[in-house]
Amino acid sequence: MQLVLASASPRRKRLLEQAGFEFVVDAPQVAEVAASYEAPHALTTRLALQKVLEVARRRPDACVLGADTVVVSGAGVLLGKPRDRAHAAAMLALLQSRVHFVTTGVAVRHPGGACFVESQTSRLILREGPHDAYLDSGQWQGKAGAYGIQDALAPAVLQSGRLDTVIGLPVCMVADLLERCGVPRPAALVRGAKCEETWQMTSP
Repeated sequence: MQLVLASASPRRKRLLEQAGFEFVVDAPQVAEVAASYEAPHALTTRLALQKVLEVARRRPDACVLGADTVVVSGAGVLLGKPRDRAHAAAMLALLQSRVHFVTTGVAVRHPGGACFVESQTSRLILREGPHDAYLDSGQWQGKAGAYGIQDALAPAVLQSGRLDTVIGLPVCMVADLLERCGVPRPAALVRGAKCEETWQMTSP
């Protein structure tokens, strides 16, 4: 059974490769729009599932994996991807020196039609600015909350949770969901809590 990653994100692709999965990429075309009432878990799992179902229409015989990530300020403001540098600067100013949260939702669809969704959340804090060098680098482009924690000039610090959740794909949780769909678990990913403790990323 073929595994398809429904994402154009090079970071998700890299994480899945590092974990030892064999897969192909088929990027969906889904508008990432949040309803005002949606909680982070509901939003990210809904969008992840929409991405999966859109790709599954083209690949009905494959197991399709999708994900979505959102940043939430301590005040509960949902932050998606910035439109431009000014928008990115405003996002970083909102998060600066305050605790915020990153939630990644994951969806998996079995060729038989069964779908499974789950999410994970990590807690972070943004260093004090100025962040001009990071903004000038352009590394914020296409990233929820206007930063990538893996970037060389990344302004955020992980306080609790999983680094791969922040990057956009909680790999051990993904392995659990894919195993329910019959996709074998790579040798690098040990079952259960031990997977969370032992799986190590190289630079995504």
